[in-house]
Amino acid sequence: MRKLRRALTPDEHRCTGAELKRRRDWLGGLILSYAERYGKTHRTTRKAIAAEKAIDSLRCALDGQFAKDWPDEFDTRAYYPGPALAGSDVTD
Repeated sequence: MRKLRRALTPDEHRCTGAELKRRRDWLGGLILSYAERYGKTHRTTRKAIAAEKAIDSLRCALDGQFAKDWPDEFDTRAYYPGPALAGSDVTD
């Protein structure tokens, strides 16, 4: 018999998405810094790029899971926030 799992709540998805965005943005700065200092092919730069790709892959998987678990509350901006729309209460 398969054990039932408890899905992340919509709020947990939104919090996770915000944290992953913050960490991806931070890694982007590191990548630029490492590339300037050590070059694009240096091990540290490549490892930072790999970490950024791993975060992107995780965001993609979680975005799909959010859509599957909560189709009525799903909003792709949870994992891929863009600029706020004029007159809306959505922010990065």
